Amino acid sequence: MARRKLLPKFNRYSYYIEENSAGKLLGPQCKALQSLQEFFADQSQTGRIGLVSMPTGSGKSGIISCLPYFLGKLGLSPPPTPDHDPEGEPLHRFNKPVLVIAPDLAIASQLEGKLTVSADPTDENFLLARKIVTEDDDDDQQIHILPQGVKIQETAHLSNPKYLKHKDIVIANAQKFLQGNWEEALPDDVFKLVIVDEAHHHPAKTWRRIIRKFKHHAMVVFFTATPYRADGKRVVEEEEGDLVYRLSLGDARRNRIIRRIRWLQLHSGDTDVSNIFSNILERVKAIQQSKDWENPLPDNIPHMAIAITKNIAYAEQVSYMWDYHWGNHGTAIAYHSDLPKKTKLAMMEAIQSNQVKLVVVVDMLREGFDYPPISIAAIMTKIVSPVKFAQFIGRAQRIVRGHQGPESEEIVSDVVTHSYFQQEENYRAYKSEKFIPDD
Repeated sequence: MARRKLLPKFNRYSYYIEENSAGKLLGPQCKALQSLQEFFADQSQTGRIGLVSMPTGSGKSGIISCLPYFLGKLGLSPPPTPDHDPEGEPLHRFNKPVLVIAPDLAIASQLEGKLTVSADPTDENFLLARKIVTEDDDDDQQIHILPQGVKIQETAHLSNPKYLKHKDIVIANAQKFLQGNWEEALPDDVFKLVIVDEAHHHPAKTWRRIIRKFKHHAMVVFFTATPYRADGKRVVEEEEGDLVYRLSLGDARRNRIIRRIRWLQLHSGDTDVSNIFSNILERVKAIQQSKDWENPLPDNIPHMAIAITKNIAYAEQVSYMWDYHWGNHGTAIAYHSDLPKKTKLAMMEAIQSNQVKLVVVVDMLREGFDYPPISIAAIMTKIVSPVKFAQFIGRAQRIVRGHQGPESEEIVSDVVTHSYFQQEENYRAYKSEKFIPDD
């Protein structure tokens, strides 16, 4: 009797990943995965978008990491051992790649580190970090279980089906779809699952083209911080798809999935930007010192702050001002697009080894930067979009879950700004979970 051909990776190890994830995922992550399983168990959903709405910092990348395995389980029965294929015919055979679309390159790079096995030492694969794929699995076994993926570097690669064919996961920022002949060159069924991150960018014209191309041959999942826009309309209209799972901002805070916000807006008649910067930095430093003393993070990790400025010149000015006053007690770095790649890698290593007390950004790292020791966000520019406001302060809302357990419930996310930057309306929009699409 001929031996059955091995199932694709996401089907073959589906039960293994689901069973090993028990107790290692947050409650909302489990609920979102189960809801998506139920949604795509109904084959009549072909062509419809499954929308998942969760606040920034509540575990979206973990869901994306596990989702192909959870969907790959449908139609199968448990295997006798992890070394044998499950029985039955999968409802969704993952013999084609998963496409993950990010709105920009920074988020695409972040996802690459979370979803795939990267040679970059600063990347931390989610399944390994959460011990869902464990040390009991030898290196060869880990290679078989973990996704082999690629982040699209060249637009031409999106027009090459052979380049995409043998990948488990393909990660691309939306701008890669602006050029080239990918619509003509790629078959409509080239992907098995399409995941859209930060889906508030939908329905931008490019995103609509992408979804229209693949949605009738692939499952499509949108992730967004809110299902509703400022005008009350849904990010995905009813004729396009369904809200499969929603974790509200209030529930996320009440259940300690993310930190509560403590809002502090300074007031003065001063319009000199340097003086305003100095006032904000003094308050940030005082909060940071108080937190390190009264509410330390697990594993003796110091509290970190992130600040956003209008341009690179201001970012470097803020970094200099911090180091001038407090350089002996922690350094500041200005992280921006003009830096050489080698410098940015060194800075990222310094951040992740807790050598930095303040990281100042312009637009890079505004969204998609996941480092839970950041518990203070300083807004030192006028953020126009409520979506960008929510994404930026979300950098300070992630909870540290260290070897000693999760951080104290008393730790909050401090957001510091000045009335000069006019952020009251953004804060009201954030609290009401009504954002304007950033198209």
